[in-house]
Amino acid sequence: MWLRRIFALIFLALALWGIAWTTPQLLSDLTYERLGVTTRGWFTDVEEQRECIHYAYKVGNVTYGGCESWNDETSDIYYRHDGDPLAVVYLADKPWLSRSGRNFAGHLQISGGLMAFFALLLLGSILLLRPRRKPNAVLHYLVCLFAKSS
Repeated sequence: MWLRRIFALIFLALALWGIAWTTPQLLSDLTYERLGVTTRGWFTDVEEQRECIHYAYKVGNVTYGGCESWNDETSDIYYRHDGDPLAVVYLADKPWLSRSGRNFAGHLQISGGLMAFFALLLLGSILLLRPRRKPNAVLHYLVCLFAKSS
């Protein structure tokens, strides 16, 4: 019994940590999904030390820039050159805040999936912490409830 409670508390702590860790990213993804404006930008530089691509884009007469991390395994960064076109998503009310449009929908799917996983882990740990009722007591309660409604 005590081992079950320890595992439930560990899962509860893990779920709460995961929700706290995922929430800011999910809120950011939802903000870009709701208020984001897609425009055409261009590559400006690749910074290999920080594994960051630099890009620029125009909103009205103002040129803004941004930096986004990239991954060696999934990136086509080595085939890109300065000036190559790139989709950029910026916030309509804050055009200086932007993201590269590469795999933009994937960000929301990943953070939403992680949040769903941690929410299910939280639900499971709460269910493990609940005191168990005797099966006969539950069956008796259901029979009495059904008998009263008839």
